[in-house]
Amino acid sequence: MADLGIGFDPNSDDMKSGGVLPKGDYRLVCVESKIDQTKSGRKYMQFVWQVFEGNGHNRKVFDDHYVFDGEAEKLRAAKGRLGNLLQAAGIKEVFRDSAQMHGKKILAKIDVNESEGYAPKNRISSYKPLVANGPQAFTGEAIVTTASGQIPPW
Repeated sequence: MADLGIGFDPNSDDMKSGGVLPKGDYRLVCVESKIDQTKSGRKYMQFVWQVFEGNGHNRKVFDDHYVFDGEAEKLRAAKGRLGNLLQAAGIKEVFRDSAQMHGKKILAKIDVNESEGYAPKNRISSYKPLVANGPQAFTGEAIVTTASGQIPPW
C-alpha cells in the first residue's frame, strides 16, 4: 500500500467527470474554435466555451454552427444564430476568422438536449452580452466605479 500524501474526495465536483451542466444561464469565455466536417461531409464551425464563474466553473460547452451549406431556410436560421452570438460578443467588424471569438465573454442560456439512443448533451440556446454593474457591456476590462457606484467621467 502506498500513501498518496493527499486525499481525494470522490464526492467533490472535481472528481465527477462527464455529465451535463444543469439548464440555466452561464458566464462563458471562448477558449477554442475550429472549422470541421461531419462524417457525411457537412462543414461546420465549432466554438469551445468555458464556464469562468459560478456553478460549473471550468466546464466546457461545445457550440456548433452549420453556416456553410444546407437548405436555404436552415442556413438562414443558422446564420441568424451566429449573428446573435457575434452581437452578444461585441464583434462589430466583418467576421472572417473563428479566432476573432477567442477570449470573448458572453452570458449564455444552456439547455440539455436529450435524443433517444444518445447521451444527454448541453446546447447553447441563446446568447446575451455579459454586463457588469448595469447597462455597460462587459469588454473583458475592469469597470471602475466610485464609492457611490457611479462610473467616473474619464
